[in-house]
Amino acid sequence: MTILVSSDTKLPDFREGYNNWKEAFDSNKGGVFSIIVSDAVKYVEEVMNTGQPTDN
Repeated sequence: MTILVSSDTKLPDFREGYNNWKEAFDSNKGGVFSIIVSDAVKYVEEVMNTGQPTDN
């Protein structure tokens, strides 16, 4: 079940992170995820914790 917690929460400033991604993407060094969110989160956590993804 999904419950709405708030509808007027302000988003943090994401421009710096977006601009970093956009620059990498435009240079063919960045991409997008085409997997389910839970798998994307696991992947990002793995890379942040170990410096590289493990082979699954």
